[in-house]
Amino acid sequence: MKIFVKGLSEETNGEHLRGLFSRFGEVVDSKVIYDRITKESRGFAFVEMENEEKAKEAIETLNGFTFMDSEIEVKEADDRRKKNDAGGRW
Repeated sequence: MKIFVKGLSEETNGEHLRGLFSRFGEVVDSKVIYDRITKESRGFAFVEMENEEKAKEAIETLNGFTFMDSEIEVKEADDRRKKNDAGGRW
């Protein structure tokens, strides 16, 4: 299951997130999104977890959690591919 995380501090990287989410189960991937021009963090990331139940537990526990001095918002990521396949954007 893919998870969306926002409200990250500028210092947070993928390894930090992997460590946080691995408490709940196996993390397949963790990726902080950076600005292409400035190379600075955009303050959000995606974490993919192997087990859906463990991912839901992580979302419930970590939403509103203070991580690296920032309160984070954690929720299930929207699947844009599904939206596009269902008549989304052109």
